[in-house]
Amino acid sequence: MIFVSTGTVTISFARLIDAAIEIAKAVSPEQVIIQGSTCSIHGVLPQNASLRDLYTYQETCDLYRQADVVITAGGEASILSALPLVKHPLIIVPRQKRYGEHVDNQQMDISHYYASHFLCYCVDDIRVLSKTIEKVLYAGSQRRRQSPRADMVKKLVSNLSSYLDNVKKI
Repeated sequence: MIFVSTGTVTISFARLIDAAIEIAKAVSPEQVIIQGSTCSIHGVLPQNASLRDLYTYQETCDLYRQADVVITAGGEASILSALPLVKHPLIIVPRQKRYGEHVDNQQMDISHYYASHFLCYCVDDIRVLSKTIEKVLYAGSQRRRQSPRADMVKKLVSNLSSYLDNVKKI
């Protein structure tokens, strides 16, 4: 199952919704669940896809845990909620000002930060989303990984240890 979340920002994120619909067509019969906030769809929703405005926090967390692939908007709350729960690397598609999806490009900065520090991918160009999904699924099929949360905790502990070592030298 693929879970796509546009977050809770009230500005449309049609670029991600449209991409999710195309992905649903390509991966049929794989189920694609889309949380679309206030987004409307362009075209017909495939039978293997569902679209809902919002899920409760608990429902969203359950979907994060169940999904083979999670694609989320680049809001910090969305990322931080998903990271410890996903099975495979998180895919982040930041909203961009140039497309009228946000008032600024803060999601670009946030998404790139998390992609460089944690087990996730940042997709600025929606045209590479399907290739990124393939990477995530391929990586998952090639080897059993520790949970992303365990990797994240190891990286945080390592970074903290390095920082403390540097503080001791001062």
